[in-house]
Amino acid sequence: MTGQRPKAPGADVHGQRGMVLLLGLMLLAALSLLTLATASDSRSQIRVAGNSADAADNQAAANAALSWAEDWLMGLDGNTPPPVCTAPCPAGSLVYPADTLPADAPWPADAWWQSVAFGDGTDPVSSERLTQRGAWPDSGGRWVIGLLHWQAADPDVAGSHATGYYRIMARGATVTGAPPVVAQTIVARPWGDSDWKNPWPPAPGNRPLCLSILPDEPCGRLAWQGEN
Repeated sequence: MTGQRPKAPGADVHGQRGMVLLLGLMLLAALSLLTLATASDSRSQIRVAGNSADAADNQAAANAALSWAEDWLMGLDGNTPPPVCTAPCPAGSLVYPADTLPADAPWPADAWWQSVAFGDGTDPVSSERLTQRGAWPDSGGRWVIGLLHWQAADPDVAGSHATGYYRIMARGATVTGAPPVVAQTIVARPWGDSDWKNPWPPAPGNRPLCLSILPDEPCGRLAWQGEN
């Protein structure tokens, strides 16, 4: 009678150890792949977060420049609207005709903004920097104003006054390498009384012109748009 050959002592143990070792190596390889994938995903998320932060800084710079331009316009003597230049307008003109400013994207290059627009925090007449805007050394915000429409006072209506409708464009380019952000507003500015003005340079929270002097008239920001 032929019987089975007896197994060598410890053969099952060695086989089990080999299987455990193989499974361990497979698990280690899977964990290594998972770790690499997680690290790659984390780096991607960090890059995305950094890009979002850069875009937010540029957006903040554009918004700050818009507010500064609006405050300057509302801080002028209410009897003396800023002159509108005659095309072709020289660089540094205070107010441009509506049809001389870009209509929409793509926005002009950096050189255009540097030559035509005013820096955030500066007085466009004296070129003096009146305040440091934002938490960065250079806010990167610049602005330019165009007259969209002039509504003259009606001489036959008592108390009638003129209103200028202005388009203000601002560009934020604080973070080098991040896409600049361009924003714009449409602003109504009444003219007709020297007392119709807000403090200039602007005082925080002190903007009474549109809130109390002319509460029922078109005044201040009427629309806002932002573009990358």
